[in-house]
Amino acid sequence: MGSPAFTLTVNGTNFVPGSVVNFNGNPRQTVFFSATLVYAQITAADVANIGAATITVTNPAPGGGNSNGLTLNISSIANPVPVLANINPNLVIAGDAEFVLTVIGSNFVPGAAITFNGVPRQTTFLSPNELTALIPAAAIADPGTAGSRSGTRSGSRSHPGFDPLVLYPRALLRQAREPRTESQKTSFPPSPCLGEGARG
Repeated sequence: MGSPAFTLTVNGTNFVPGSVVNFNGNPRQTVFFSATLVYAQITAADVANIGAATITVTNPAPGGGNSNGLTLNISSIANPVPVLANINPNLVIAGDAEFVLTVIGSNFVPGAAITFNGVPRQTTFLSPNELTALIPAAAIADPGTAGSRSGTRSGSRSHPGFDPLVLYPRALLRQAREPRTESQKTSFPPSPCLGEGARG
């Protein structure tokens, strides 16, 4: 499906000069090569839709007639396997807010999806070399390594290997105090001490 015009090679027996190849019963421009080989020009319109076409060959009179039919299957063009080259960012902090992940590579097609930690994310196709996806905060709640891939509509996937790191957040100090000594912990006002001149 979606192929340009092409030459179809037809093998069989009893072909003669003037044999005509038919595509779904419609004659196509045919070149006779030998009693066992003819070529036919198939148009792009012939293979514009998914399906199956019947190919026959008609020999001219006297005698002649139509051959048995063979089936030509028309399928969709397979999407290429996407290839990842880089991701940005490649490091985030656990517990941070949602962020936009940019994937750089090649062979991206409309409908390709970024998979983050095994979960397909809503993906924006920017070009055959760039995709973006919004990664929710819940996806980076815990530290670790988050696998990132890109998949096409046909299910082909790029090789993993560009895995963003999710790190623990930095510690934040609000106050620091010097520890008290044992004497500081138990100190009381000194007891009064009476001198020699303070007798009754």
